Amino acid sequence: MQDRARNAGIAGAEAQGTRTHPVQYAEINIIAFGHPSGEAAPAPAAGTASGALCANVEPFKIKTAPLLKDGIRESMKRLLNVLPARAYLQLKWNYGRLFDRKAFEELQKLRYTTQGTFSFKEFDRKKAIFVHIPKCAGIAVKRVLFDDLSGGHTKLTTYCRVFEPELFLSYFKFTFIRNPWDRLVSAYHYLQGGGFAEGDKKWFERELGRYGDFDDFVRNWLRTENIRKHIHFIPQVEFLEDENNSGVKVDYIGFFENIESDFNYIAGRIGVDNTLKKGNASSHNGYWDYYSETTREIVRDVYRRDIERFGYEFDNSSLARQVANRDAALPRIEPG
Repeated sequence: MQDRARNAGIAGAEAQGTRTHPVQYAEINIIAFGHPSGEAAPAPAAGTASGALCANVEPFKIKTAPLLKDGIRESMKRLLNVLPARAYLQLKWNYGRLFDRKAFEELQKLRYTTQGTFSFKEFDRKKAIFVHIPKCAGIAVKRVLFDDLSGGHTKLTTYCRVFEPELFLSYFKFTFIRNPWDRLVSAYHYLQGGGFAEGDKKWFERELGRYGDFDDFVRNWLRTENIRKHIHFIPQVEFLEDENNSGVKVDYIGFFENIESDFNYIAGRIGVDNTLKKGNASSHNGYWDYYSETTREIVRDVYRRDIERFGYEFDNSSLARQVANRDAALPRIEPG
């Protein structure tokens, strides 16, 4: 009798276009974490309590009210953002291990092998994680600190799924950033010259080959809807943030413009006694020679988040202030 009443209630809700509480529950489905493929997380197995719930809910998914679904998603994101970093990292780790097993295992393999170019093994050995933003001297930094190209251009949010929460929090996490106007000139000429591999060369020819020079490229291609088409144009801030929790961050941001001093600090923190050897440098004029007032402002608009987050001015006149503000926020390290 109770089952018939419950089914009748659900059928009535469907007819009226409304949702019952079980339906709302199923739609959450760890929605804030998302799935790397963009698909919903896998449904619980049949025969379990949650599996039975989802089986009852499945016919009504099409009738999800968009505003309700969006409201749940935003509420979950707000909740995740106020969680302490340790609790959030544990949730994210567990989600990958339980619901995205294949991708999780592929990431874990990179911790235990030196085969291939982008192993994470040295990060565990040195107890440090380097977030390599393209065109910020990352190759030179890696070859001195890790003897290889550890990690590729992996973003901080992915490293949350690589290392156990307690290790992620204890490892020294660092990066280098660069003046956005300068970085763009470097990225353009790097790809124009063939990039890292054949794929870079083909991408440039297909996507940017029609533009006569850097000025033409900025005026006619550089738009917010285009810059995620290639990793070298993605805003720097996107390598350093987690989409759901602002408490997840690197411990140290080095400046390309202050690289010798900042590299020495990093090397000291992870116990490496080597000198930085610059490499992979682009052969072109100073970046300021490539800009007009118009193209300067286009870059300012497209990379506004980088410029505001890191405090850059076009001519790097802000560097002393940037370094001072960063150093003032660093924790004091007592001599051992």
